[in-house]
Amino acid sequence: MEARDWLTVIGWPVTCVFSLAAGYAIPKLTRKRKILSWAMLSETALVPSDLNQTVSIPITIQVGGVTPVSLTLVSLRIGNAGSEVIESVSAAISLNEGARIIYIKPTESLGEFQKHVKGLVTSAGATVTFDFINPRSFVDFELLLSDYEEGSLVLDSAGPGLELRRRDATKWDLPTSVLKSFGLSLAGIRYDPAIASMNEIAAELKSLRRLLQKK
Repeated sequence: MEARDWLTVIGWPVTCVFSLAAGYAIPKLTRKRKILSWAMLSETALVPSDLNQTVSIPITIQVGGVTPVSLTLVSLRIGNAGSEVIESVSAAISLNEGARIIYIKPTESLGEFQKHVKGLVTSAGATVTFDFINPRSFVDFELLLSDYEEGSLVLDSAGPGLELRRRDATKWDLPTSVLKSFGLSLAGIRYDPAIASMNEIAAELKSLRRLLQKK
């Protein structure tokens, strides 16, 4: 039997395996998902806590009836990284002990959508409520904080079928449908890693390997 005949014999079983794997992976990866993502875009110390140690004249800050040691301006992004509309969701923002949110507001005008977004300062931090967030949409918020420790801001949320994820601000990427990442060719399944979410694909491939090893 010639080499090309062996390639044909081996090729078809491999193609069948990949076709079965794709039939398992694609529906799982493209299912409707509610993913609330958030990222810290920037943290800027307007008045650092050690200011009085670097100037010869004592400085006192007074904002909203309080006298904080420091003031920090934070930019926060909250968005829908899933494939399904997220409705009636609240996200709680908490800080380090002793810190306080003086105000929270969208960075830019949201137009009509502004009616569906509410930010409320609380004793524990703040709460942001969305009537709805469409897939691949996000809102940037500006927060003025007092006595804030860098990196201590945390966002928490929960709801039916809701996933909460923190993203790297420099890699904010709302995923494209994985269906666009797979295609059929004469050799079987082809895959374009430039389009799909690599983290999700890697996780699914690990699951497939474990499944095949058990068989």
